[in-house]
Amino acid sequence: MGLESFILKFMNFLPSELIRTGIDAYLSKYATTSRKIYLLVIGFVILAFSALPFVYVDISVQDAGIVRPVAEKTEIHSSITEWIDSIYVREGQTLKQGDTILTFLQATPNFQIDYQKKRLIDIQEHISDLTFLAKGLKPNSFCSASRRQEYALFLQRK
Repeated sequence: MGLESFILKFMNFLPSELIRTGIDAYLSKYATTSRKIYLLVIGFVILAFSALPFVYVDISVQDAGIVRPVAEKTEIHSSITEWIDSIYVREGQTLKQGDTILTFLQATPNFQIDYQKKRLIDIQEHISDLTFLAKGLKPNSFCSASRRQEYALFLQRK
């Protein structure tokens, strides 16, 4: 028993009115209208794609950034400890890559050695104060100037 004989028996099983008013009859009657709409839409899409090389569109580029007022100060920090000798720019001046902004005074090696010695003493005073505080003790007076200032501010707020 093949597929064709099954379909014929099934078609004989259905009433003829159902076959005339069924979905197949509906689709065969109105398929030409939907096919015309389909072809019309496809034609418009093809026309739009073929017109793309002739269409001119202005291109604008946007980028994220920060807008800052002219009055805002910008601090420049240096990793070296030198005195500024000359400043070659003024406020509001536009700079390009490679422009010289300032030059440093060439310090003598003795100046650098003295500065580093003072820094070492200051750090040792900080360590001494922090070691004392870490033990939970209150010193009579702090060694470093910054700890004395912080402690005076603490007592003032108390």
